Amino acid sequence: MSQIRGLLAEYGIVIDKGLKAVREALPEILEDFENNLTCLTRDLFAQLLEELKVIEQRFRGCEKRIITLNKDNDTNCIKYLPTCTC
Repeated sequence: MSQIRGLLAEYGIVIDKGLKAVREALPEILEDFENNLTCLTRDLFAQLLEELKVIEQRFRGCEKRIITLNKDNDTNCIKYLPTCTC
């Protein structure tokens, strides 16, 4: 996230910290043809956004597997781990 934010800042585009902020702001930035992004950088940021979506899906899948495994585990020690609220 920090690298995406840093690269955007090089073009004068500043967004809030965090996954949610990047996920919400990046599509709007890509659609705004008034900003200073070149066609190449716009394409690269679009690719990064797609990679981010894939990583989020993988993360949710892992989280579901952990929850399922925890249900079958008698000790339930995993239930005390904090969940991601991104």
